[in-house]
Order: sequence, then C-alpha cells, then structure tokens
Amino acid sequence: MQMTHQEELELDLKTHITQKYGELKMREGIITKIHPPQSSINGKIFKRIEFEMDDGSWAKTDICPDFRNAVRWQQALDKGEGTLVKNLEMRDTTTINADSEVIY
Repeated sequence: MQMTHQEELELDLKTHITQKYGELKMREGIITKIHPPQSSINGKIFKRIEFEMDDGSWAKTDICPDFRNAVRWQQALDKGEGTLVKNLEMRDTTTINADSEVIY
C-alpha cells in the first residue's frame, strides 16, 4: 500500500525526533553531589543535584521545594550521594529535566 505524502512526512518527523533526541531521553546516573539550598534569581530556594551519568558524563538538575516535582526527588535527597537514579529525561547534554519520573 502506497503512503500518502502526509504519512511520509509524519514518518520522517518521528524518525528524526527518535534519532535526534532518542539517545538522550531516558538515562541513569549516580548522585555525586547535593548542594546546600541556594537562592535563584527570582528568589526561589532550590537544591542542585549533580550526577555521573551512565556514559561517564556530568549532568545536573535543580529541585525547588515549591514545585510539585520536588516530591519525586525527596527520596534522592534523603538517600544522598551514591544513589543510583534511573529514568532520567535529559533536557540537553548536561541538564536533567526535573519533571522526570525518576526510579530509585
């Protein structure tokens, strides 16, 4: 069966997204440092968590207790350095999306 032009474009877009972003999507890393609370430019308090990623690279995320996603990171903060965290969604090569559905 022949695909329509629209179906071909959609398939190309899905393939492009998978190839471009798929490799960075879900990763795992070990917590290497949890910084003390800091104040952001807008006055919000946050904690930065640094990771050594599964490929040996470095990444970080910032957790603000005022945001709903802070609940899913509490276990990481409680367990501390050396904790393996899975299902990390990358925003870019060094920033972990704080909205990741993390698994410990």
